[in-house]
Amino acid sequence: MNATRSSVNRNANARGNGFSVRCLKDWLKEAILFGFFSLVSNFLWLINF
Repeated sequence: MNATRSSVNRNANARGNGFSVRCLKDWLKEAILFGFFSLVSNFLWLINF
């Protein structure tokens, strides 16, 4: 676990674009929420017909 985390940090530092695990989690959360709401809206749109 620690070795994996250190390698991830090393890769992030090598990129130097301010990437972090927290940023990735926020991005995933946004993507999941967007996918969920688009799925629900498509489902409601289909029900209307």
